Amino acid sequence: MKMGLMILAALALCAGLVFTAEREPEYELTAVEVRDIAEEIEIVGSVDYAQTHVVAPALSGTVARVFAQEGDRVIAGQALLEIEPAAGELALLLRTRAGSAAQGEPGETAETAEAALALCTITAPEDGILQSFSAQVGKSVLAGAEVGRVVSAEKAVTALLPESLREDVALDMAAEVARSGRTYSARISAIDAAPGAAAQYALRLEGGGLAALEAGMQVEVSLLLEEASGPSVPLQAVQGDGTIRCLTEQGAVCVPVTTGLCDALYVQLLSGPPVGTQVILGEAEA
Repeated sequence: MKMGLMILAALALCAGLVFTAEREPEYELTAVEVRDIAEEIEIVGSVDYAQTHVVAPALSGTVARVFAQEGDRVIAGQALLEIEPAAGELALLLRTRAGSAAQGEPGETAETAEAALALCTITAPEDGILQSFSAQVGKSVLAGAEVGRVVSAEKAVTALLPESLREDVALDMAAEVARSGRTYSARISAIDAAPGAAAQYALRLEGGGLAALEAGMQVEVSLLLEEASGPSVPLQAVQGDGTIRCLTEQGAVCVPVTTGLCDALYVQLLSGPPVGTQVILGEAEA
């Protein structure tokens, strides 16, 4: 009896081993699919005002009157403050300007009451929003010292580009600016050597939609180099020898492919198996 049971157990074990040996491995599969592939440069940028104009008096003195407040929208030429000049400074400046005008220099003003008023009244240099405005009645100001700024409602983004990628970008190239899940369209308006940053270029990006962002924000910038639509597979499907493993009725088969554009996840197939082919990414976990 014991012998019979041992024989049955041995037969069961052998059957299990045969079944295991003949069982097909299970694979993690994907398929060749048509996808949009975009090759991009991704860098980080910061938001600033598209234009900034400094407000500064032409002469030293004391603030006599203030006509605007920080945050006001102003127009070019609008009076912002009036200065009572330091003793003798206005007369000296007028004489200097009158002397320059006498020598034929363009744009200079003679010594008149109108010229004096123009020098004492500080106006907005451009249309925009008044910021960092520190003028207060009775406060002393110095000639050429900033008392505020007029900034544009429009915004711009500045981003640093590695020198190795300089030849890949050009003026007016389309860009996408992203912040908190929202994206904004922009274009490159300037490319300059980055001050104080070796082997880098400063890209300036502008676009109407950027006005919704706040100055000082950090944003993600994507520069579109090239895009295509066609058959593609995940990057990990392509093996080091330039083939992909396809699952056929005969089993796993290595198929040579020619690749094109790639993004962070997928690579374009310029040649290879047709759309719909099952592609092996690896063996499935048990």
